[in-house]
Amino acid sequence: NSRGLHEPARKGFCAVTALNDERCTVYTAGGQAPARKRRRAQNAGLANLHCARSTENPGLLNEYFVAIGAKPAEKKPIADELKDEQYYIHRQKNNESARRSREDRRQRHTQLSIRADYLERQNLMLQTKIHQLEDDKRVVMNALINGGRAEK
Repeated sequence: NSRGLHEPARKGFCAVTALNDERCTVYTAGGQAPARKRRRAQNAGLANLHCARSTENPGLLNEYFVAIGAKPAEKKPIADELKDEQYYIHRQKNNESARRSREDRRQRHTQLSIRADYLERQNLMLQTKIHQLEDDKRVVMNALINGGRAEK
């Protein structure tokens, strides 16, 4: 089942990201999928999923979010008599850790976006420089061929 492009990954879903036209890599919300989830995706026929590039910007990769059949673990309720001070300390530490992890992920995503924009601008500058140097080379080659007369 295909989902919308650039939709945030949710539990029970993986993103299949196009690396090039021949190969796909399965990612989960937490990074590259473990081997078990990759096998599930392949067994579900996702290994043959066509990976398309964006039509607006061919340099950008499209992401497809697909169900892999993995369901989130069921929550096991804790009896009130078992919820002592240690339990609440553990929950507080876990909640803080989850918050830090989410913040770190957002920061990495922002930094990656900034880096991608910078590299795209650098690439455009370098391509412009290449075209300029090729034009200069063509002028010099014509001058050598034509006996010193520079023609454009």
